[in-house]
Amino acid sequence: MGRNKTFDPDDVLDKAMNLFWQQGYEATSMSQLEKALGINKFSIYNSFGNKHTLFLQALTRYREQRFGLMMLCLTQNNQGLSNIELFFNTLLMFLGSQDNNIGCFMTNTSLELSHKDPEAKQQVLLTYGMLEDGFYQCLQIAQKKQDISPQLHLQDTARFLLTSAQGLLTLGKCTEDNRILQSSVRFILASLKSRS
Repeated sequence: MGRNKTFDPDDVLDKAMNLFWQQGYEATSMSQLEKALGINKFSIYNSFGNKHTLFLQALTRYREQRFGLMMLCLTQNNQGLSNIELFFNTLLMFLGSQDNNIGCFMTNTSLELSHKDPEAKQQVLLTYGMLEDGFYQCLQIAQKKQDISPQLHLQDTARFLLTSAQGLLTLGKCTEDNRILQSSVRFILASLKSRS
């Protein structure tokens, strides 16, 4: 009979997510994982697989939890353009907070691993696809409400918003002047409204 786990797998996965998020994949060693997670290497392998498998699970956890909260900005109340404004204003608050010191886990992973890790790249693309779809659905609602031009190409605009969000996340790690980010968000939102 196998021994019962003496740890909460969800709690351990949260700790792994936070460590990988802070340090990246390559810079995180198994000994650091053992220390941060509070379990030994055998328990990690037995419950989560190897370091790479654990990392992929941590990315999934991030998408379901942290990224999921951002997606709520686009889906709650189905207001269309107002949801897009809420998303970018919430993003600005994140970029102006202490939490932004480590940036977005998906963006970090894209920059570190997408050129050499197909599975990590797939996780990132899945997340970006969800965000693009969220923008697209908001734009559909906005167009039906006549808040934006009926001539606006929605798929192209959704990709523009995705690219803008990722650019803000990248720039936000480099600049301490939040006014630069605020002016970018103002332009993004004004560009949608100016086409109505």
